[in-house]
Amino acid sequence: KAFSLRFYKDGSGDPRQRILENASFHQTVEHMTDEDLETAKESIVENFNFFDTPLFNSRVIETPSALYWFIDTHHTIRDANAFLVLVEDINHAYNGEPLEPECWSPCDVAEYENDYADSSECCEAVGELKTLWKDCQGCFPPADIDEGGYSLLMHIAKLDIDLARMAEFTKKAGCPLSVLSAAVCSLLLARESGEHDASLVTAFNCRDREEIKRTMSMVTR
Repeated sequence: KAFSLRFYKDGSGDPRQRILENASFHQTVEHMTDEDLETAKESIVENFNFFDTPLFNSRVIETPSALYWFIDTHHTIRDANAFLVLVEDINHAYNGEPLEPECWSPCDVAEYENDYADSSECCEAVGELKTLWKDCQGCFPPADIDEGGYSLLMHIAKLDIDLARMAEFTKKAGCPLSVLSAAVCSLLLARESGEHDASLVTAFNCRDREEIKRTMSMVTR
């Protein structure tokens, strides 16, 4: 159902999501030379037309030397976990193996989140966070100043990063590479701006719940 999701604007012009029950997709196999494939790669990843169009692009290309599958999906319909589930299911299907069903659909997850937002557990968690951050000073622009009044400062610096050491560290620490990268960016920003403290906020995908381990969607909290 995630690949049937479409964005549209409601009567107030606000974006909304809906599932098109009659949406269909037929994958064809393109045939080309290996040389033409190198040229085709440049057009595989394209900007999405966000409203009322599929939020993914998929192409299967066969050359004299190999068979390739290229897929590009918008991050609003899948996260890294969902992509792994998709690849695993395709491998199982090619091997003639049964596919494990999706327990909760994206709509089921949305209903759960709506119910959770009204729960006492959520209110208690919000209160704890307010207490935790009550002494922190924010760095948000004043509400009465238009964003156009700010100037953009760009600082580009080339970092010498040992990717093998980063991969080894994340494996030992049990954290994704994206989280480590976000932490490094936060610390560098604090150092460049002369601040003594750095704040790191990441989204938790809640994939420890059995109901949504195989949900094809973007699941964060």
